[in-house]
This record gives sequence, C-alpha cells and structure tokens, in this order.
Amino acid sequence: MGIVKFINGSNKKIQGLVRAIDYIVDENKTEIFTFKNSDENDRQNMELNNTKGTWQYNLFTTVKENMAVSRSREEFVKNMNALGYKVKWDDSHKYITFTTPDGHIRRNNKLYPVEDFTKDALQRRFDVNKSNFDKGIKIDSNKNETKDISKLDKEMIFVEKLISEDKGNRAINYITRGDKTSAKLITGINCSPESALNEMMLTKKMFNKNEGRQFIHFVHSFHDHEDISPELAHEISLKLIEQERFKGFEILAATHTDEDHLHTHFILNTVNSETGMKWQQSIKEVKALIEFSNRLCEEYGLKYSYSNKKKKSYNKSETLGERKAKEEGRSWKQELQLAAKSVLKHSTSKEEFIKNMNQLGYAVKWDSTDDRVTFITSNGRPCRNTSLYPPKIFSKDAMEKRFSINKQFENSKQEFRHEVQMQAMQDIILETINKLSHNPSLGNSNYPFSYLEGQALKEKMKEKEKGEGLDWDR
Repeated sequence: MGIVKFINGSNKKIQGLVRAIDYIVDENKTEIFTFKNSDENDRQNMELNNTKGTWQYNLFTTVKENMAVSRSREEFVKNMNALGYKVKWDDSHKYITFTTPDGHIRRNNKLYPVEDFTKDALQRRFDVNKSNFDKGIKIDSNKNETKDISKLDKEMIFVEKLISEDKGNRAINYITRGDKTSAKLITGINCSPESALNEMMLTKKMFNKNEGRQFIHFVHSFHDHEDISPELAHEISLKLIEQERFKGFEILAATHTDEDHLHTHFILNTVNSETGMKWQQSIKEVKALIEFSNRLCEEYGLKYSYSNKKKKSYNKSETLGERKAKEEGRSWKQELQLAAKSVLKHSTSKEEFIKNMNQLGYAVKWDSTDDRVTFITSNGRPCRNTSLYPPKIFSKDAMEKRFSINKQFENSKQEFRHEVQMQAMQDIILETINKLSHNPSLGNSNYPFSYLEGQALKEKMKEKEKGEGLDWDR
C-alpha cells in the first residue's frame, strides 16, 4: 500500500499524485512514505526505520508495538523501560527522547509518519486503548496491533533477542542491572559474577566450541501473591539448578525485584566447563524441571507458585516411606545409583568395587556367566545394573574399562610419587657427599646412609651452619 502525504498547492498535489502512482505500481514496495518538504536526512531516517536489523528499526517497531497496547503515558514508559529503552517525556519539552539499550538517542520527530508519534497523537492512542479496555474490547493482532503480553514475557523476549544476536555481554549486563536487582541477589555457579562472561568465553575457547548457540536463558518466577522475601526467592531458585543435569555448567543467576512478582533470570553457558559437552535438554527433562519446581514450592510452604499442578496419585503397592522419598526427589534406587556411581569413580578392579559397595551396605552379585550385575540393598531389594541411569556407564564392559582407567591413573600417581621420593633421596646423598668432602669432621666412614640417616645428617649440617640448634653430639 502506498501512503502519500500531500501539502498545500495544487501543482504539488498533482506532482505527489504522479509519484504515488509510480510507487503503487512498483510490486517490490509494500509501504512507502512520501514527504514533499523532507530533506535528505529525513529520507535516510525514513529508510532506516524500515530497514530490518538496524537499531532505528528496532526502536521504531518497539515504540509502535507498545503504543498499541499501552493505556496511559505512564504505562507506555514503563513498558519501554522493561524492554531496555529509556524514555524522556517532559511536559516542558516539545519532543520525546528515546534511548536504546545500546545508548543510541532518537527523538519522536524522527519516527514516520511524524504525526502518528507526536505527544498529542500518542496520548489520543492511549485514551482509545483505555476506552476499549474498559469496554472489554480486545486488541486484534491481525489488524497490525499486538496483544498485551506480560511484562515478564517482554523481558524474556528482549533477553532472548540479545542472546540470538550474539550479545551475551549485554544480556548479562541487563539481568544484573542495579535498578532490577542487587549484589546479594546475584550468584555465579561455577563462575564469579564479576567475571562470568570472561570465564564462560574462556571455557568455550578451551574446548574449541565457539559455534552454535552460545547461551541459554530461562526464568524461574513466583506468583505476585506469594509472601516471600527476595532472599528466599533467590535461595529457592538456586535450589532448582542443583540437579545433576546442571553439574559443571557455568550459570549466572539474578533475582529481580522491580516488578510485583519476584523472578530469577538464569544465563547458562552452553559448554560444560568440566566435560566440554554442549547443553542439551529434552521436553521430558523440561517437564521434570517443572515438577521439581513444584516440589520446592511444597517444601518451602508456597501457595500460589505451582505450575501445571495435578492431583497426586499413588501406587497402592508403595509404602509411606517410598511415597515420601518420591515426593522429595529421592528413592532407594536413586541412592543405590549415586553410591554405585561414586564407588565406580575410585575402584581399580571388580574386587575393589564389590568390597567398597559392601562397606556401604550393598551386596553385589557379579557372575561371569551372567551379562548383568545385580545389586542388593541392605533391606533385601534387588536391582540390576540395567535399571541404573545412565545404563551405558553401568554395563559390565563399561565398568571394567573404568576400572582399567582408574588402575592406570593410580599406577601413574604411584610412579610419580616414587620418582619424587627417589629424586629427593639423590639430592640428599649428593648434598651430603658435597658437605663431607669439604668438612670431613662432620661425619664418619660408615656409608652409604639410609634415607632417614641422610635426612638427619642434612638437618644437622643446616644447624651447624647456623651455629645454633640442638647439641647433636650429646
């Protein structure tokens, strides 16, 4: 659609109409603004407003979207602030000044068509929005309007946009802004809050994984009716990422207090600092995370912050203890799995593994005629290795390979210790010989020395050199 702006003067009207026809028949153009009195700067500004990817375009579309859903000047300014834009709207000034998250400054008279973005035009739009809202009229997004989304969703969209544009530093700066949180509500997991970005980028460089998605952003939110302190909200959110799947990942957590509802932002480095593996999460794991969040709500006595809460259902064969263990995220099988995983890390043979498991109260049935290993708990519950997670590390072959690796590592450590000890002994003997060759009276001819004798003689010579210490001849 061609949008034509006419000015006074019949000749200019005709000229404008001719140019308008030229625009309309051009199929490559969708929306063109023609201003007869505009100078070259205005034309450039107009083009930038319609060029995707520029900060001018981002500002233009953000203002346009927010003016479509705001019901007052105050709400408009607050919505823009939530997306990282500052708005200076003073009654004493003719123009409104916008500052982008990047620090670019632009007045409303540089947004086109200008008459749609004047103070009066914006106020009229707010009045219409309020009137429609009071009448229960919903905004139709199909009419170039945007539905009123929550402030948290807007904030999430903004942070996601920064991350998608490979601007992790700006995303981190945004979630740690002083007007949204405080130092005591910012925590680094496997990294320092002050140098989180540098540490994350160093991890990527160390494992040579600088391609693909660099960061993951997610939010843990609490209902605005929940009567909890920001400190407690931060504590609960940190509990959420204590799960095994987050182990080794560098995460920056910041709890925001600038809205009615408390919420915690997480920015996670997609490369694990311990294994170098990239972050992966299935839909099943997302659901499990939501369920774990609900258990935390229950544990801390929260009332309104449950997500997709369903009525509890119990298996009739479960004991009360098993039900409680399941609700608290633990079970006898999980405890067995953790014990086996820990023992596997430090055992150098099948025999040592079985012995260590026995010491923890577990019997182990490992027969050469059976491909499976059976564990038996202290109260007689059997569990096969194929039922432990992940099953690939608990297969017979995998565990025997791990024993071999552990054995090699242990041998290497012993060899290293032996080399260090031998080197120390050689140093003592050489130093002793050197001392005695210059001071024969310090020793006698009963050589060679034992290791302890050499150590004692070395100490004696040091004390003699000082001219003080113990009376060695007494």
